[in-house]
Amino acid sequence: MPLFICEKCGAIENTALGFYWARKHVEFHDLTMNGKALCSECAPLKFNDGSDSGFTGKWHNKFPKEIYDKVKHKDWDIINRRTVS
Repeated sequence: MPLFICEKCGAIENTALGFYWARKHVEFHDLTMNGKALCSECAPLKFNDGSDSGFTGKWHNKFPKEIYDKVKHKDWDIINRRTVS
C-alpha cells in the first residue's frame, strides 16, 4: 500500500484514497493547497473552476487516522517525508 504524509495535518494516507497523484496537475479553489499531497480529510472540497473535488472534508475510515511520527514510523516506506506545518 503506497503511503504518503499529508502536507497539511501530517496524517499517514494511502495514495489511492487521498489527493496525491494529481496534485501537480489541478488547482483548488483554496490556492494555498495547490501542489500539496493531502489526505482525504484535508483535501479541499472544490477545484478552482468551482467543480466538486470529490472529497468530503472527512476521514475515509478505510483504516484509522494516524499522524506520522519519525521515531515510531522510522522503518515505514512512506513516499514523502516533508515537514508538515
